Amino acid sequence: MSIIVCSRNPELLEKLRKNVQATIGLQEYEFLPIDNHSNQYSLSAAYNIAAEKARHPYLCFVHEDIQFLTRNWGQQLIEKLNQQDIGAIGVAGSTLLPETGLWASSMQPFVQGKIVHKFPDHEQIEIFSMMHEDTEVVVLDGVCIATTKEICRENPFDTSTFDGFHFYDMDFCIRLAQKYKLLVTNILLQHASGGGYNEAWQRYQQRFLEKHRFLLPFTKLPSLPASEGPWKTLPYNSKLRYPKVLVGCPTSFHKEYCLQEYANAVKFLTYPQYDTLLVDNSPDDAYLKKLKAAGLPAIKGPYHEGARDRIVASRNLLAQCALEKGYDYFLSLEQDVLPPKDLIQRMLVHGKKVLTGIYFNSVHENNESKLTPLAYKISKLYPNKLPDMRPLSLQEISSNALLQIVSAGLGCLLIHRDLLRQTHFRYEGQEAFDDRFFFLDIYNLKIPAYADTSIKCKHLILNRPYPWKDIKK
Repeated sequence: MSIIVCSRNPELLEKLRKNVQATIGLQEYEFLPIDNHSNQYSLSAAYNIAAEKARHPYLCFVHEDIQFLTRNWGQQLIEKLNQQDIGAIGVAGSTLLPETGLWASSMQPFVQGKIVHKFPDHEQIEIFSMMHEDTEVVVLDGVCIATTKEICRENPFDTSTFDGFHFYDMDFCIRLAQKYKLLVTNILLQHASGGGYNEAWQRYQQRFLEKHRFLLPFTKLPSLPASEGPWKTLPYNSKLRYPKVLVGCPTSFHKEYCLQEYANAVKFLTYPQYDTLLVDNSPDDAYLKKLKAAGLPAIKGPYHEGARDRIVASRNLLAQCALEKGYDYFLSLEQDVLPPKDLIQRMLVHGKKVLTGIYFNSVHENNESKLTPLAYKISKLYPNKLPDMRPLSLQEISSNALLQIVSAGLGCLLIHRDLLRQTHFRYEGQEAFDDRFFFLDIYNLKIPAYADTSIKCKHLILNRPYPWKDIKK
């Protein structure tokens, strides 16, 4: 891969060079700057010159005031560019290019990706959308655009119309989008500029609108998509490492009664590095469509006659995804469990491999219903078996302390990837579910489990339209 930079600041260029060397994850690459200290080149001209000079078949055009925060991003881009019909890949963009030519003004639900902006006194991450897989768009932000040398030769940057530093990227992308797929991918970088709309920007905007007036607004979408959640701006510190967390659960049409509340809860989580994925194991695709219409990333899981078989198969799909996609943790968050907004950072601060929040179930005893926490401590210990358990007491729940436990439900459980490698969701017998056997397995592996009793979640069980005894058949 050839990394192409139009440079006017030697200090920024050297900083970027070192960052690329540390993060690209490739043995064979070249760092190819075009010296533009005296502004003799437009960005279009500089990029065309570099594209012809480049030694490698894959090109990545970047601004010099960025820092890559994702490791091995070069290998990821090459693998994706090798897919059929892919023309270019970036880190932010939109599925709609509006009449203004400004991709970010299309807002939700069209904008995609995320990016960290650095200011003199702080950093913040802009999260435009909930992404699990790469998303096809029609325009990419020019801060980072990866493509191939062959495509650049066939579709060079327009040096005559865009002989400055604005709208070269919009023009390049809108031409490519008519022939190829453009993707926003989950690679995170820091950008030291938020952009600006000065007189020069407005002049090139008019040139762009004139050139593409018959295309705008431009989209490939057959219909208006559902909103995928808020455009979130959160504090960020690029000197820290934020573990990647996959949030999700098995689900089915039985949980439609709490779909909107769950969607709102996961969309507004305030952790900057998480993705959401639900696995629908309903007998048909009707509920899958409703999940996607609510803006929740979802895939289809296998349908089995028995609920436990459906749940286990779906949960193992999530575990497999977490491992294959490089997530550090899987947060099993059932669709009827509503957490606090800061759930993930409060769980991660403990540094535990298994940790649950607190939620309650309704238990019938002596013709009465009472709420019982789904977190348990040892009652009696038997050799080589999971010990007898008791629910945490009211005093323990009220302590707001971190407590070691022996078992819990899978409704709000953070699991480290190391344990996903060592275990497999399963069940045995007629009554127990996979939560029981997951904790049996980690108990036998001598891995301690914990509960943060300060994390209280709402469990939507009282208005459940399907009795659990009917669902679990």
